[in-house]
Amino acid sequence: MAEKAEKKDKDSRDMPEFTKEQILASARFNTHRDLVEALLDPKKKYTMETVDEAMKEYLKGQVK
Repeated sequence: MAEKAEKKDKDSRDMPEFTKEQILASARFNTHRDLVEALLDPKKKYTMETVDEAMKEYLKGQVK
């Protein structure tokens, strides 16, 4: 079990990280620009996988 967590940590370190501005400028998130703008902190860096997961979790949330 610890090996899986360790492998995931290594994989995430190998992935390139981008600033909020770089992600907003990418064509990949052009259709969800407003959502990315609201979810991401400008002081942090994110992998594309992290942004996809954050968007997925937000969109999966229930309407109140």
